[in-house]
Amino acid sequence: APDGIASYHVMNSPQRHLRRAREAEEQAATDLKRLKTSFLEKVIPKTIVREQCNPTSKLERSVRALEFNHLPGNCGNLFATIGGDFATVYDDEHFGDHVAVVCQFKNEATDHTKGGDLTAVCWVDPSGYTAHELGDATLAVAGGDDNAVQVISVADGRVVSLMKGHTSSILAIAAGSSEGKHPERLVSLDAAGNAVVWNWRTQAKLGAFQVGDAIALAVKPDGSGVYTGHKGGFVKAWTLPESLDEIPEKGIALGVVCHGKNPVDCLRVTPGKLFS
Repeated sequence: APDGIASYHVMNSPQRHLRRAREAEEQAATDLKRLKTSFLEKVIPKTIVREQCNPTSKLERSVRALEFNHLPGNCGNLFATIGGDFATVYDDEHFGDHVAVVCQFKNEATDHTKGGDLTAVCWVDPSGYTAHELGDATLAVAGGDDNAVQVISVADGRVVSLMKGHTSSILAIAAGSSEGKHPERLVSLDAAGNAVVWNWRTQAKLGAFQVGDAIALAVKPDGSGVYTGHKGGFVKAWTLPESLDEIPEKGIALGVVCHGKNPVDCLRVTPGKLFS
């Protein structure tokens, strides 16, 4: 269940006690840099989880992506994985030395989608959208035989939004948050270089633009722009106008980013920073 449902366990969880112990060590430390480095020496596996995936091939058995929920709200205890045609949501805070499966979604063929392997995942911000009293967490997954984007309610355990329009395999998806003006914006990138902007709450396609040989994608938290990572080792920045009647035609290559000839296959954005 979302974090807010288990407030008692949060107050008394082993993780809370560990945080207090770390804070006490920081306050007593004379060499903070050395202390933080020593923390890495104490890292141990918390739990080893064997994913439930379609075992017909090695590719389908692998965990393709893992995403922590860093959105505003009370669900920071959740992370999600995709592998094969499964998406799984875990809680890593309320069960001591273990993680627990909160929700699992199998992308089966239905009257609405063709099913198939999932290729991309991201969390989307349900602030102002969910009707649940204690809040909800919403996970977007993409892929399958019809290249669909689906948004899953963790509280309900069902698909609440479905978007179609891609004709090529979806490589990446990313979304804005309630920290900005456009938590409803979700951008999907396909293998043909098409970036599509959606309103995931209304399932409406807002626009699309061509990003060339991009293979990675990140959206600014306020939904005002997009970063794309390219096969040639560079990153481009794209500005999304307040009104998407005018879709960007060109991206600006960021000269300070250089990966040689290595493809940029992962991008992450935090306030004021871009990681590639």
